[in-house]
Amino acid sequence: MNRNVLYTIFILSIIVIPIKILLFNSLPFQSSPDSANYIAVSQNISQNACVSLSLPDEKKCRPDWGGNQLFGYPLILSIISFGDLDNLSTAVFFQYLILSLSIIYFCYIIKSKLEASTAAVCLIAILLSLSPFQLAWSRAILTESIVIPLIIVIFASVISDLVDKKLSIIKWSVLLTFAIFVRYELLILCLIVPILSTRLYTLNVATKKTLCVALLVIVPISLWITRSINQGLIFPPNPKTAHEHIEYPTGVTKWFKTWAYKTEDNPLFIWKIFGGHYNQLRVPARAFNNEQEKEKILFLLDKLKNHNGSSIPDDINNEFMAIAVKKIEGNPFNYWLFLPAKRVSSMVSDLLYSNNLPIILPEDDAIELKRRISNNLNVTGIVSIIYDYPSNTITRAIIALYKVVIYVLFIFIILKLPSYQNDLKSLIYCCLSIVLSSVLFVIIFAITTETRYLLLSLVSMELSVIITLNSKLDLKFNRSNEKSIIT
Repeated sequence: MNRNVLYTIFILSIIVIPIKILLFNSLPFQSSPDSANYIAVSQNISQNACVSLSLPDEKKCRPDWGGNQLFGYPLILSIISFGDLDNLSTAVFFQYLILSLSIIYFCYIIKSKLEASTAAVCLIAILLSLSPFQLAWSRAILTESIVIPLIIVIFASVISDLVDKKLSIIKWSVLLTFAIFVRYELLILCLIVPILSTRLYTLNVATKKTLCVALLVIVPISLWITRSINQGLIFPPNPKTAHEHIEYPTGVTKWFKTWAYKTEDNPLFIWKIFGGHYNQLRVPARAFNNEQEKEKILFLLDKLKNHNGSSIPDDINNEFMAIAVKKIEGNPFNYWLFLPAKRVSSMVSDLLYSNNLPIILPEDDAIELKRRISNNLNVTGIVSIIYDYPSNTITRAIIALYKVVIYVLFIFIILKLPSYQNDLKSLIYCCLSIVLSSVLFVIIFAITTETRYLLLSLVSMELSVIITLNSKLDLKFNRSNEKSIIT
């Protein structure tokens, strides 16, 4: 390792790591119902050498897929916490450190491969360290804390491969397998391999490279699926509720998806269903097609109150399913097309989303605030909101402005795409594949309307904007295009 490399890493380290240490000491740690599942699996991995949601101390080791996702994130938790998750500080500290290292690596690739100036690289390091999309996720025991550094490393790998004109089968197999074991939907990252391969090689060689990566990714995933099915688990796995003893209610969830498309629908209804808080359910008037449905649903919800804290009885769950199926058959376009489009639109337009910063208001206050924003979007109304929620409003305004800037710049980049050199086009195509397939994944599989589902797309757009705006990028990619394509 030469002196310039050491110097670059040192400069980046003294920029990024202190910022993350400051955030570690400033932002409160976050644990949610999802976190409880990851912690339980992690503790079973550490203490009982099994993947299970059972209470670790009971050592029952009832087989599980790995919590809300596969076991990748719980495995990381067990490593970075040294098997002790009673105190979250160690795990959270290492999550901040992992993100710091990924940013340093990304900036180093920008410096070494694209020959960016030290000043430009330092600016990129500061921007990524303070990015609203990335700032607060490391404080949470959630998969997002690993997904963000993972996507940063993947973008760095794309740049490296495009400049070096070489795709490493082993590297991409490891990255993609790890990604899928962290979150199911990261399967969409596999699209990067054929895009890169067709850019770097002839069609024949590109096909062989892509198939080799696919095979190496499929093998471990298939082995885990086989293990899980052999141990009596359902494939594909059902999503998890907030508590292991509460079974996933397929009928109620199906009915929820026949009307829900706003982010506030989650805390009003489905999150309370998953938590077993049936006596706190609130359903908006738009959930019902007619008075007959309203009367039937309210009757079922009233019966549910008798089962607070327990799984929903099969007879009630089946009645919800029957109502849902009837609604879908009566208006399939609404269920399969219009509602998914509304959900995506709601997530994209949710400019005031907290991005996991500790500015989330209590449920009733948040609903009231959204009502005031909708009904009083004038100078007087805005001033009164700022007066009532000063720090919250200012923070959300900064986040909204940053998101709008990234949206606008990314759209501008797409419009300019035909004028870019081939390597830059390839990188933007990789980003587009992530953004579009991520949105498609949400449309098909998402149960709830949560803006965090677009985090992968937002970080990808952010990185693409940064790379494209880097003053040295086009020059370096132009030079790299003068090299012959490897065959």
